Amino acid sequence: MKRGAILTAIVAIELFTRFGATQGFAQSLPTPGDGTYKPRITQVAPIDKRGYPITADVTQPEPQFSSLMIAGRPTGDTFTIKFPSGDFGGPCVNSGKARYLIDSNGTLTFEILADCGNLRRGYDYSICRLSESLHCAEAPSWYFTGRTYTTRNDGLLVNGTALYAWKDPADAPQLLQAMTTRIKTNKERASRDATHARRISCRSFDAVKRLTTLHVIETSCLVKSVCSGMPNLEGMGEGDLIDMNSPTGSFVKRQTNDPGVSNWICWVEIH
Repeated sequence: MKRGAILTAIVAIELFTRFGATQGFAQSLPTPGDGTYKPRITQVAPIDKRGYPITADVTQPEPQFSSLMIAGRPTGDTFTIKFPSGDFGGPCVNSGKARYLIDSNGTLTFEILADCGNLRRGYDYSICRLSESLHCAEAPSWYFTGRTYTTRNDGLLVNGTALYAWKDPADAPQLLQAMTTRIKTNKERASRDATHARRISCRSFDAVKRLTTLHVIETSCLVKSVCSGMPNLEGMGEGDLIDMNSPTGSFVKRQTNDPGVSNWICWVEIH
């Protein structure tokens, strides 16, 4: 493969492996989005001791989920735990509430909450992978496209105006610092032998095949004669979005034959 060519890999499995849903819940997903990003289903404990930064419960913070987060609406699945003394749980219905959290992998997540009898369940949607500065290190995923997320000690700021406070404000700075350290350590371990070069990653969606595809655009090469117009990304940070009408965006367009490339979402990746 020539230098500077696009390396394309189907990453639908990225979400299917991490966010597999039961069939009943999949049928009740909202229509917006790409049809690929299924939720990861988790049990929600009355007292969460995992040490995740979690916001307080909120109502309708994400417009893409307004048709799903209707209090009392059945999710289509059931959650029960059997004990010798009897069964706990039952059919799940939406509580009308949701929250944001940063999970152990350093992923910013949106979690819709449901009541299943006397048990609770969460339906977790990945927003973006966070960098060690706790900013999105990639473009937000399809349900959250075009929105911005800023992590602060006093809460999560969405679109620069809506602030959702952490559930435990006094503990939040310490939890966020621990998450920063964890993400940094994991990144250094994974990239110990890497060059830390910048490149461009893009995400596209094929509505017919219902596949999400990741495109990687190399922005360095040894033979300058074949790299005409290659952009300089040194002034950009990890996760910064690419303006497709800029010189850098024009470079991306020249590297692909996809007629829909103008609708791609591209960002800077440090590897």
